[in-house]
Amino acid sequence: MKKHTTINQSLSADVSTCVNVAVDLAKKVFQVAGENALGQVIFEDRIKSREAFQAFLLKLPASVTVLVETGPGAQAWARLLQTQGNSVRILPAQHVATHRSGPKNDRNDALAILRAGRDCRISAVPVKSAAALAMQALHRARQGYIRRRTAVGNQMRGLLLEQGVSMPQGEMAISQRIPRILEDATQPLPDLLRELIAEL
Repeated sequence: MKKHTTINQSLSADVSTCVNVAVDLAKKVFQVAGENALGQVIFEDRIKSREAFQAFLLKLPASVTVLVETGPGAQAWARLLQTQGNSVRILPAQHVATHRSGPKNDRNDALAILRAGRDCRISAVPVKSAAALAMQALHRARQGYIRRRTAVGNQMRGLLLEQGVSMPQGEMAISQRIPRILEDATQPLPDLLRELIAEL
């Protein structure tokens, strides 16, 4: 197995003969491994900038299938590859991990993605449009907001209960009863706690 250190040398030597190319994605450094039709690793490279990686992808032959694992940036790179005619498979990270041998590092991760790509039991994650990803982000943000709101509500109920003030569960109880409790001078609440609950 011959290792190539520059993108141009790698492309002219081996990438055109690869069937699958696996990429361990990162913010700035991208580890690449390619295999032939026999499943032999015939190409490896480490690309050290996003610009160089994009140039590398744009020069890939359309016959090459690119494998990546789920994670930040996978969908965007997959869409870029699809527009130029490459087949892309996004593999679930938890399944890729089962194919890793040796310590976790960029090279072993790229080789694990190659092995996972041969595993017919692993279903690829669909490549989503930018609009579909935006809608997914909206739902996730809303779910996160609901979780945080519920957690803060439970926290307020717990703080009040420590002072002997019991409240039923539910948003209605919080929105209607807490303001009345805070304004009620007969409730056994220290001023500091009243301020904290009001802030929450």
